[in-house]
Amino acid sequence: MFVLLCSPADDIPDILDTFAVLHIDDCGDVVETVSEVTPTHVKLTEPNFSIIGALIRFIFPPKISCYMLMYYKPNTPFLKLHVYLIRQDPALEQRFDDRESCEGFKRIRKHHPDKYLQTERLFSLRADNASAKIQPKELTLRYNNQNLYELYIKNPGSELILALLHTEPPVGEPDDPLWICEIRKDDHPESGYVKEKHYVDEDLSAQMQKALTVQSDREKLLGMLKDLKKEELEKFKWFLRDRDVLVELQPIPESRLEKTSTCDLVDLMLQTYTEKSVEVTKKVLKKITSSLQKENHFVDKHRVELIQRVSNIEPILDELLKEKVIQQESYDRIRALQTSQEKMRELYSGPLKAGSASKDVFYQILQRHERLLLNDLC
Repeated sequence: MFVLLCSPADDIPDILDTFAVLHIDDCGDVVETVSEVTPTHVKLTEPNFSIIGALIRFIFPPKISCYMLMYYKPNTPFLKLHVYLIRQDPALEQRFDDRESCEGFKRIRKHHPDKYLQTERLFSLRADNASAKIQPKELTLRYNNQNLYELYIKNPGSELILALLHTEPPVGEPDDPLWICEIRKDDHPESGYVKEKHYVDEDLSAQMQKALTVQSDREKLLGMLKDLKKEELEKFKWFLRDRDVLVELQPIPESRLEKTSTCDLVDLMLQTYTEKSVEVTKKVLKKITSSLQKENHFVDKHRVELIQRVSNIEPILDELLKEKVIQQESYDRIRALQTSQEKMRELYSGPLKAGSASKDVFYQILQRHERLLLNDLC
């Protein structure tokens, strides 16, 4: 126990002499000298009680009041539990609630141990189910540790009994459980039911089936998008705003797509397109692939060089007409131009804009009539 002592300031000129701390303990009382005073606290730089307290805690580890926090993982065929044995601290409890929630776990609220537990002692968690696997088999209760047990139970049944015991009971004390808890089927309604594989789909409720589908779609979308480069991801977002690509589906506003990560984008698509999200993703990726092929086509990549250096243009135009890449009217108009450069520019501004198919035909014709030029460009 600590008591702050204060003397009237009028009697003592130095404010440090105004305050002192009295440490009251079974081992004796010690008055500590204050080294610093602030509006909210006093500071002790060389406390005499620190060694005494450390020795006492080392020889006689304190007993503390504890919480047992339990969380289960939904949508699993077995029951997966995280059980924490921690000091009684609401702020620490809230921190574990937030962390487990972020990892997809849900809280099972049960009573806490009604006995004080001694720190630095070994404790074991036991289950009355033969399929239960508990790690670790024992742990040392420490004041500042998370003290986590992880349980996997294949068939928890309608009820499961958990018990906390001393791994090595103190001499002269009974080997009774320090805490007993009954976990019923309705405490973890979304997990822990293992049946024959071919019966699972038949027995799942509509809500559970939908949850599993969403989870599966999320994994598929992440798998399709995770390897996109930064510029490809930006192009993917751009197409999600294009009504021509999405046809009857609602485009996602640009403000919602801006600065979204891949994971955020997946969640946004599932919210917007639900079960059609995978179909939309495949369609947009196909559009991106087509766009990239168009951008990287040899005919586009070497546009300037081809316009300037193709000289044998007449037989090329004849074959383009034969392959129906250009029509008679375009053929006559291009033939009427004066220079090869003008004729090539007209091809690029018209027929070669039709798509990759016309460029493929043009490239094959170039191989026959401008082979040396192509070899040089390659």
